[in-house]
Amino acid sequence: MSTNRPKINNTGDVLAGLRVCMLVTNSLEMDSRVIREATTSAAAGADTTVICVRQDVSPGLASLPFDIVAVTPLSSSTSRLWLLRVVANLGREYMFFRRLGSVARRVNADVYWANDLDTLWPALRAATKRRSGIVYDAHELFTDQVAIPGWRRRVFDAIEKRFINRADVVVTVNDDLAGYLAKKFDLPLPEVVFNGPEDCRPNSAHPSVPLRVICQGSMSRERGFEALVDAMGNLRGVATLALQGYGELEPALRERVETLGLGDVVSFVPPCAATEVVAHASGYDIGLVATDPTCLNTRLSSPVKLFTYMGAGLAMAAASTPVVAQIVREFDCGILFDGMRPDLISDALRWLADHPDEVVRFKRNSAAACERYAWARQAPLVVEAIRTAATAHGRGRFAEAPAAI
Repeated sequence: MSTNRPKINNTGDVLAGLRVCMLVTNSLEMDSRVIREATTSAAAGADTTVICVRQDVSPGLASLPFDIVAVTPLSSSTSRLWLLRVVANLGREYMFFRRLGSVARRVNADVYWANDLDTLWPALRAATKRRSGIVYDAHELFTDQVAIPGWRRRVFDAIEKRFINRADVVVTVNDDLAGYLAKKFDLPLPEVVFNGPEDCRPNSAHPSVPLRVICQGSMSRERGFEALVDAMGNLRGVATLALQGYGELEPALRERVETLGLGDVVSFVPPCAATEVVAHASGYDIGLVATDPTCLNTRLSSPVKLFTYMGAGLAMAAASTPVVAQIVREFDCGILFDGMRPDLISDALRWLADHPDEVVRFKRNSAAACERYAWARQAPLVVEAIRTAATAHGRGRFAEAPAAI
């Protein structure tokens, strides 16, 4: 196990002697939440392993203070026959998650941490075999995502209803989601661990002319990227937009920029490591949070980029979804636009360009909000969730009285 473990505020070696295994079905490299949670676990003394889904472990992950096990994904069926495709993909899902559970069981952890619903069943299988604790971290309303096919939604909805109450601790990303999950599944209110940034970088510099605007994140259709590109057609000399991220929509966005002749005001920035997004964003004035509220999941979301922009000390320009709007209003750290029409977005950015003193004030307030949500304040909650799950099963030294954090 790695010994290169930074100390996280107020956690000490609370988890010394424990083995913790976290599961996630992405490549990990861009998943700042899972990286921070695993780093926190390791920093608190636990031997920590993350099981992710990719062909190999990239060099960019080698310096992280926990072990990484990569599980090779299985290919999906692309048969033109609907029934054959569904049956084949159900079989693929079952075999893949059995494999994930088998790999997790070999870690022989004291606590398993399931990141999102698609890891809950394999994590529970491993935890049951090992008589270990389990934490379920619901990053979102998994079965309410637009991109999930109907057959897959029904399968995972059944899994969540059956197994969520078997978790020793349920964690989620904001108060609204916690309340929803508690009501839907008759749970104690889940613990809220915000996607707070590791760094808080005050940035009260006077805004550039034109404004430098950034939108980070996965380039998918519910993230509003097409409307952002269209909005920039009216903002030459007023603002420039950098799109930083990756995703299936990127080729179409590049083509759209070229077709509309917007190459001088819209640029594409390569994605950076999850640990570097705050530092990169700090070179801009405005952070765009442009979630299109097409479903309950996006309405109740609190995107990582919102907290990244706080860490970078940026003023916000944000779509007025309930959770995001509440935070922006509470801290008075930006301007809201009511809907994803290009004209509403361009009007918001033009207003910010016309009010540079307000941009400076929003930047200061954003930095103040960062102090509220910073990861140093979230890390003890992660440690406590692991300790609670270990205590529930008498793992390690946690059959005794709880340790103080």
